[in-house]
Amino acid sequence: MDTLGVVGILVVGIGLLLIAAWADWRSERRAREALAAVPDRGEAMADAPTPTYVPEPTPDELPRRSPLTEDEAAALARDLATDDARILPAVLADERLATNAEPQRAIVRGPLVMVCHEGIGSLREVLPTLERAAQQKTAIVLVAPSFDTEVLDVLHINAQRGLLQGLPLAADEDTCRQLAEQTGATPVPRSDLQSGYLPHAIYGRALLVVAGLDQSVVVAPPQ
Repeated sequence: MDTLGVVGILVVGIGLLLIAAWADWRSERRAREALAAVPDRGEAMADAPTPTYVPEPTPDELPRRSPLTEDEAAALARDLATDDARILPAVLADERLATNAEPQRAIVRGPLVMVCHEGIGSLREVLPTLERAAQQKTAIVLVAPSFDTEVLDVLHINAQRGLLQGLPLAADEDTCRQLAEQTGATPVPRSDLQSGYLPHAIYGRALLVVAGLDQSVVVAPPQ
């Protein structure tokens, strides 16, 4: 089998893995909702065992906690003083993806960055990007004015299962442009996402992204 064929199989396999994790999570969520809808069992059933067919998250599936180290915090302060880091009005688009509780924020290190200034409307539009990040074993930051709920669900469950760290940043068009300039990304229209035309050159890089519910800090790589 030639190299292109092997790469094609790997990409398809990664995509199926991402979708399977999401589908598994949806099935689990429906089961939980159905269990919650069961009428109260009453005093007579108070000692009955709790059903075990709805699994609890394992420790590996709980949200990761990754606070800034002392060295990272010091470096971030220096970068903010020298303009290598910028505070931008881009916000974490889904609180479930927060990796820190107080303050509630998400921290990703060394991610790829993709910017779409028109909004992301379906999972299919970002699946090639998620596959690329999973294949490269790197985090991915998606920057757009809005995100389809299905996209956020996929990012959430894949983060819980430890398959892929994806961070959605909600930003207006001007902030999208600033983020693209800072990280070296090329903003893409939604039509390119829908067509799957996503050459490697559209992706930027960041050294560190700290996304909060009111603003975010992005540290750019050296020029």
